[in-house]
Amino acid sequence: SDGSMAPALAEEEQVTYVKEFPQRFGRRTMALFEDFWKKVGGHGSVEVLQVNHCLALAKNAGFEWFIYLRGIDKFLHAEGDRAPGMLVRYLSLVPTMLQVQRRHCGGRRAEASLNRSAPPPVFTEFELCEPIALSLQNPMHDVSWVPIMRTTVADAVLPNIPIAYNQSNVPTVRASQLRAQHFVRAFEAGGEAGERHYDRTMKEETRFTELDTSMAWAVRELRPP
Repeated sequence: SDGSMAPALAEEEQVTYVKEFPQRFGRRTMALFEDFWKKVGGHGSVEVLQVNHCLALAKNAGFEWFIYLRGIDKFLHAEGDRAPGMLVRYLSLVPTMLQVQRRHCGGRRAEASLNRSAPPPVFTEFELCEPIALSLQNPMHDVSWVPIMRTTVADAVLPNIPIAYNQSNVPTVRASQLRAQHFVRAFEAGGEAGERHYDRTMKEETRFTELDTSMAWAVRELRPP
């Protein structure tokens, strides 16, 4: 991270925030970070170092599971389990590791911004998404999968694929069961400081044609009635 999220996360006891993480790997990696991420938009070399560093920390800390969910504009969502603790319940059914598909969301309903006294959570602000059928029909529709793995079987990991000691194929869970809901316009309110660079077609309104209100259950868990 470039440090811009430090104030927002300063009081979060459950979050370990590392400012300018690539700098921890030395001047050369920091220079690559500056050149690629900020100028070109590609930061794969830094991500590979980062994700394996995090996997090693998870192993050393004795964590059972490691999930690499890149970016805080994505939320894991189980379609058939809309209640707190859904991820723990889902992982109890997973033997070793899997890959989770993304679903891009970025459209607002016409009435979404009316009669609200406080800014809504991002998952109730942008409720228009890509058709779920795109991912169901073609698992390669978006290859920025979220890797989930048991630390005891993971040998290494790429930013979107776990690598096991003795397992060559990693199953991809159907997006209708578990998915990473990706809100491509989540940071727009932050102006230039919150800008994220995507493919130029990523934010086109015409791609978000399907209404998805299935995450609305979480609002009551975030805010008092």
